[in-house]
Amino acid sequence: MKETFYLVINKNGADRIRKSRPALNAGEIAAKLTLSISDKFFERFIPSAELEIPDNFVIEPNLECKVEDFTEEKHKIELEVKKDENNEVE
Repeated sequence: MKETFYLVINKNGADRIRKSRPALNAGEIAAKLTLSISDKFFERFIPSAELEIPDNFVIEPNLECKVEDFTEEKHKIELEVKKDENNEVE
């Protein structure tokens, strides 16, 4: 980005800045200034990363599956609920 502006100066120092050529009062001078700023200063930084995992990092699970006979008698669950003297479940 390139920007041009005028700095108006009097005996007391810098007085004002104008984008266009200024009208001057007695005892004032104008200095034409050009400011160059790289567009990189105005780019919004967004962090990014790329992650690549090679095939040799994959761990294949070693699973065995055993099928047993399912009978209701073999897989019964017994549940016993007891209450204490305060009638709270233990």
